[in-house]
Amino acid sequence: MKINWWDLFKGKTLLQEAFEEALEMMMQVKYMYLETNKLLFEEVKKDFDPYSLDKLVNKREIDIREKILMHMAFGADKVDIAPSLSLSSIVIDIERIGDYCKNMYELIEIYPEKLQDDDYITKLREISDEISTEFDVTYVAFKESDEDKADYVMKKHLELNKELEHLLRETAQNESLKPRKAIIIVLLTRYLKRVSAHLKNIASAIRNPYPKISFQPESEF
Repeated sequence: MKINWWDLFKGKTLLQEAFEEALEMMMQVKYMYLETNKLLFEEVKKDFDPYSLDKLVNKREIDIREKILMHMAFGADKVDIAPSLSLSSIVIDIERIGDYCKNMYELIEIYPEKLQDDDYITKLREISDEISTEFDVTYVAFKESDEDKADYVMKKHLELNKELEHLLRETAQNESLKPRKAIIIVLLTRYLKRVSAHLKNIASAIRNPYPKISFQPESEF
């Protein structure tokens, strides 16, 4: 079932506010992602505090859920139930992306040296850039209820997931890598995978009915 967010929320102030806040929340975590990756791959020295930003994201998640709850408690129509639940699910995924951006930033504190380019770092940088594009497409899919863009994000995640899994196995088999660098590569691989997975979950909330959020449309159980 396609959810046209704006049509459903028209005239329902709390849900409209919650939806707009969720879009802003997505922009916050995208900023966290981009700035963290600049520090990781480009060694850009600048003032950047992901911990304070993460607290703002967490607060916004609470505010959105409170608005949804208030709407559901006071005068919600039956037609509001599914999109309200879907929006609640989406903000959880957005918040988790913020957490993984914070985890990625912590890698810089563990390994402050510049990540020298090699096959592994070059590949991770390329995947990181693809996830940046995935952010943009997910945002538009969410804002405009665009199922085609949601499908793109879900398929792109499957591709990136395979690439990251392959990279992980290669790292584990390479005995010439220094242990510290190998740990950074492995952790960054997992964090990028999870960021992409949460973007996929957001896209699935546009593409799928509520019970199948986070699953591929063709999944059967």
